[in-house]
Amino acid sequence: MGSIQALQVAWKTKFISHVLQLVSRYVVIWVVYLDDDSLSRVAKKRKFTRWSKQDAELVIKHFMAWVSSSASTSLPLKPDILAFKTKYPNVPHDWETVRNKVLNEKMAYAKRKQRKLDELKP
Repeated sequence: MGSIQALQVAWKTKFISHVLQLVSRYVVIWVVYLDDDSLSRVAKKRKFTRWSKQDAELVIKHFMAWVSSSASTSLPLKPDILAFKTKYPNVPHDWETVRNKVLNEKMAYAKRKQRKLDELKP
């Protein structure tokens, strides 16, 4: 009987568990609060950055060597991105957002390249 009461006490105490769940292309973090047999969930959305065409073209042009390289792990390092930010101070994004933009453009470039190769095959 003591172990059943211990389990009941454990369920009634408040605890938080974080579960990452991949939903369509977005990562949603579910925060689950259990308190006195009540269950509530709060979903936190990912950060979204809207790039202007001018800023996006500037990043692509500056980091084209990384975008067009075939190495899958090749990304500009933090000092490279900070040098870009120093050269173009009007780009309002932080260095991690610029790195993510380069990664996304690299993936899009690879998809376009593969699509063109697939069209050429008989």
